[in-house]
Amino acid sequence: MKKIYLILFIFVFLFCKESVPLWSGKVKLPLIFKGDPPVSGTTENFSMESVAPNKTILIINFFAPGCPPCIDELPDLKTYYLEYKQKFPHVEFITVGSSLTSIDDSDTTDKETVKKDVLNFINEHNLSYPVYAAITKDLKEFNITGYPETFVFYKDKENKWYLRRKFISSVTKKELEEYSNFTEPSSIY
Repeated sequence: MKKIYLILFIFVFLFCKESVPLWSGKVKLPLIFKGDPPVSGTTENFSMESVAPNKTILIINFFAPGCPPCIDELPDLKTYYLEYKQKFPHVEFITVGSSLTSIDDSDTTDKETVKKDVLNFINEHNLSYPVYAAITKDLKEFNITGYPETFVFYKDKENKWYLRRKFISSVTKKELEEYSNFTEPSSIY
């Protein structure tokens, strides 16, 4: 019996891909804030297809108004955003706001309520970067478990996106920069 498990392990190790695509990119997230000043080239609806072809890393930060760790990470996100386009031209960085209850399957918060709450949060905390919105059905594809959560995807040579890292809770500028420098996948997280 041990030989069968050993052979199965060797087969999986040798012939299976390092990781599997996580997000199909079918969900289109509407832009609710263009940035201050407005950022040119920002798409009105974000999806994987809207990421520019020259981008090989995609960082998506999910947050919700009223979330203390989301507020805690704002200084690092703001600083990273101000620097990343010059330092990391191969990176696409977006943020997505939602409601605190949107991770609950029974949540019925509509897009207009989410938009209003997130815009109030943007004004209260003087955000300058573009923000997209998501409701419960949009978030199911990402398997969001709480807020904030940040995903780092990389694009392989076949132009498929794969998850490189998922940060649960606050992310730092240093961590974002570390994964922005990522070039070749060596292992999955």
